[in-house]
Amino acid sequence: MDTYTRDRQGRVAYDLEADFGLSRAEIRAEFAYYTDRFPVQIEETQQ
Repeated sequence: MDTYTRDRQGRVAYDLEADFGLSRAEIRAEFAYYTDRFPVQIEETQQ
């Protein structure tokens, strides 16, 4: 398993606003029912 690291073939970075026209606030609002119910850790933007 050590040879199968998460980034072994590079990374894919999605930009919600540029790629899909969605803001972080819109996504959080849409999935609030789920994040309010389950202990989801909100990730900060990685630049």
